[in-house]
Amino acid sequence: MTTKVQPNELKTLIFSGAGALGFAYAGCIQALEELGGLENITTYGGSSAGSIMSYALALGYSAKEIKDIIMDEGRIANFPSFLKCPSLGTPLNLKKYLTDEQFLKSHKLGDTLLSTYLYTNNCLSDNEYATKFLDKLCTDKYGTLLTFQQLYDKNKEKKKTLVVTTCDIGTHQEKYNSAVQVVEGHDATPNLLVSTAVLASMSIPFIYPPVNLYPDEDSCVVDGGTLNNLPVDIDKSDYSLYIVMGTPIDDLGKFTKTDGFISFISHLMSTVLNNSYQDIFSQPDIVARTIQVPIPPDRGLGMLSFDMSDDDKKALMKSGYDAVMRHFLVQGNE
Repeated sequence: MTTKVQPNELKTLIFSGAGALGFAYAGCIQALEELGGLENITTYGGSSAGSIMSYALALGYSAKEIKDIIMDEGRIANFPSFLKCPSLGTPLNLKKYLTDEQFLKSHKLGDTLLSTYLYTNNCLSDNEYATKFLDKLCTDKYGTLLTFQQLYDKNKEKKKTLVVTTCDIGTHQEKYNSAVQVVEGHDATPNLLVSTAVLASMSIPFIYPPVNLYPDEDSCVVDGGTLNNLPVDIDKSDYSLYIVMGTPIDDLGKFTKTDGFISFISHLMSTVLNNSYQDIFSQPDIVARTIQVPIPPDRGLGMLSFDMSDDDKKALMKSGYDAVMRHFLVQGNE
C-alpha cells in the first residue's frame, strides 16, 4: 500500500516525454512550488521533454523563470525553429508535412529533403536551435557548460542528482545518465556534458539526428522515450512523484480509429509508448503516485506544436497546474 505523502515530503520528481506539450510542466512546477513540493527533492529525472524540465530544475531555475522562458521565446529560445529544415524553407512547412494529411498529399516531398536529411542524416530536421537553447540554459546560470559530475558538485550541499534517460540504438538499450549510479545495471556517466545528454534524450527518431553521446562507442543515441517514456525505475519509493503528459492510464485499451498515413504513424508511436505504460501502470502503487496532465481539448495541440500561440501555452500550463493541485487535494481529502 502506498503511503500518502505530503508535497514537502517528496524526494524524487520524474517527468515523462511530451514534445511541445511539455510546456504544461511549467504549470506543474508552479503548483509544486506553491505547495512546498520542491523543497526536499533530491533527484530530478525525465525522458525527452521531461529531461529538459528536470535539467532546468537541476540548474536552479524557478517556476517563474521557466514560464518566462516559454512565454518570451526571443530571450533564450526560438521554439518554432526546433523543426528547422533548410530544404523546406520555414519550419512550419516541416510540421505540416508531419501533421497535416491533406498538405502531405498535395505537396511532393523533395528529393533533396529525402536524400540529404532522411537518408544521409537519419532525420528530417536538424538540432541547431535545440542545441543552442540547451547550452544557453546552462551558461546563463553558470557561465559555462557542465558535466554531470560538475553539476552534481555544485548541488552537493543540497544533495541533488539529475538523471537523463536516452535510447542507445547501438546497444538496443535505454541508458540512465547521471553523476552517480541510480539504476542497477546502468553505469554512472559523470564526464558527459549534461546539455548534450538532454539533447540526445529529446532527439525524436527521424525528426532529429541521433547524437554520438558516448565517446567510447560509435553509437547513435536517440529520444529516451523511444523505449521508456516515464522512467519510474529511477526511484520507486513512496516519496516519488511521476508526472505524465496526457491521460495514458485512462486511455489504456481504448480504441482509436486510424485514418491515413499520418494517423498511422501517430498511432504507431502511441503503441510503442503504451507498451511500456502497460507494465508501469499495472502497478497500483505507481498509478497512485502518477499525475496525468490532460491535453487541453479542441486546440489541435500535439507533440510537434512548437509554433503554438501564447494562449495555447497558457492553457497547457493551467492544465499542468490544475492537475498537480487536484492530485494533492484529492489525496488530502481521502
